[in-house]
Amino acid sequence: MLSAEDNALLTRTAAGTPMGAFFRRFWLPVLLAQELPEPDGPPVRVKVLGEDLVAFRDTEGRVGLLDAHCPHRGASLFFGRNEECGLRCVYHGWKYDAQGNCVDMPSEPAESTFKDRIHLTAYPCVERSGVLWTYMGAQNPPPPLPDLEWSLVPEEQRCLTLRVQSCNWMQALEGEIDSSHAGFLHSRIDGHQTGRKIPIYSLEDKHPRIEVLDTRFGVTIGARRDSGPDEYYWRINQFVLPFYTLVPPSGRYQHISGHAWVPIDDEHTLAFMFTYHPTEPLGEKQMTLYQQGYKGRETGHLSEGGRLPEDPTLPYGRYWPRYNRANDYCLDRDAQREHYFSGIPGVWVQDAGCQESMGPIADRTGEHLGTTDAGIIRARRRLLADARALRARGEAPPSALDPDVCRVRSVGIMLPRDAAWVDATQPYVTARGAWGYAIP
Repeated sequence: MLSAEDNALLTRTAAGTPMGAFFRRFWLPVLLAQELPEPDGPPVRVKVLGEDLVAFRDTEGRVGLLDAHCPHRGASLFFGRNEECGLRCVYHGWKYDAQGNCVDMPSEPAESTFKDRIHLTAYPCVERSGVLWTYMGAQNPPPPLPDLEWSLVPEEQRCLTLRVQSCNWMQALEGEIDSSHAGFLHSRIDGHQTGRKIPIYSLEDKHPRIEVLDTRFGVTIGARRDSGPDEYYWRINQFVLPFYTLVPPSGRYQHISGHAWVPIDDEHTLAFMFTYHPTEPLGEKQMTLYQQGYKGRETGHLSEGGRLPEDPTLPYGRYWPRYNRANDYCLDRDAQREHYFSGIPGVWVQDAGCQESMGPIADRTGEHLGTTDAGIIRARRRLLADARALRARGEAPPSALDPDVCRVRSVGIMLPRDAAWVDATQPYVTARGAWGYAIP
């Protein structure tokens, strides 16, 4: 368990908080580029780390990410006119470029220099591989973007989707680095493990032995399961600072998946899911599965049918799911009795239902953690230590400064029982060159 003080430090990310300062040392993925498809198109509401922002693509194709409110009288710039390389407030016509400079103030006399003293909060943006990234920290110039492999492969080798999750970012992240829950929450009870989405060892050995390793990028979590008299099945999950998780391939599709768990605010998270293959295109059937789900059930990606109708008044208004707390995530008690352990229709829905049921911000002061929670314990300690080191000594972690540190993969592999798992998996977990792994 954590103290109330440590729980607050871990979960609060607004400006002025230790974890908020920590997050602001990293480039953050905040939007799909397709949200701003054309120059001078409509601006888009964005919210990240508790800050209300508005994004727009100007006449020259540059992306601006500005404070959502005009500094004149606070009117919303979401209503603004995107024209002639700037966003113009419709209340009094004040206009701002992508850098936040006030470039026109038609409500003031022509000889006035007042506009030269007005600057709107603006964050630099970079577009890479269909994603808009922003840097909200003070380092000038900002550090390089992280070389996360999913953000470097060609378009045909990746699938990216967004989903809003109604809970704090940390309890969402903890769910994905927890290998022990898969054999329960995501399992069936009727014997039909369709598509082998979960390795059989996760179903037969439900109490994995967890070992953890601090790394330059974050934490490596190894889950060991019995797989025969001479071998163990090792499932290696990666936690890459500040909020990335990677899980290894399993089942028919040989790919890596994971999330960026981007805090919208302290009670909502942008679940930015990526699935990719390091060397080959994703198949058409695979992409259809992610986009449409399977027989009314969700995969790890939010399907088109899994969304609520778009609400343009909300940040990320097209990515709020129809499976939510208000309808108990469409829990089917008959299916729970006869087919599915949880009765909840699909992978991400099962995860989100459990994580959101903990409350908007989980109270970790009353937890009772076991041996299979070792990865979660280590990730918390790492985050708390790094946030405190930044606050006390100005020390940023390597993954915030050196893009090469983030070149890492997750892996599922069979190893001899006497093998040292850290050494034996080393050739597979570095995201370089050939795609080498072993899947049962």
